[in-house]
Amino acid sequence: MSQNYSLHFFLKKPKPYKEGEKAIYLRITVNGCVPKYASIGRMCNPELWLSRLNRVKGAGEKIKTLNLYLEAIERRFESVH
Repeated sequence: MSQNYSLHFFLKKPKPYKEGEKAIYLRITVNGCVPKYASIGRMCNPELWLSRLNRVKGAGEKIKTLNLYLEAIERRFESVH
């Protein structure tokens, strides 16, 4: 079965943003149509975010938990597809 959707995680800064953590958002595009955006309810330091991997870099417990959460979201979409 071919993959006809794409998932992308990215950081989005709030309007009164000065510094600190940013919210992690998910963009899903199905069959090249209009993308839909949703917050995953987690925050991340922009200095630790690897946008090409859609993951957080580091080895701490909090970082591992966040990366596992992102992988779980991807697996959930794969199982629904």
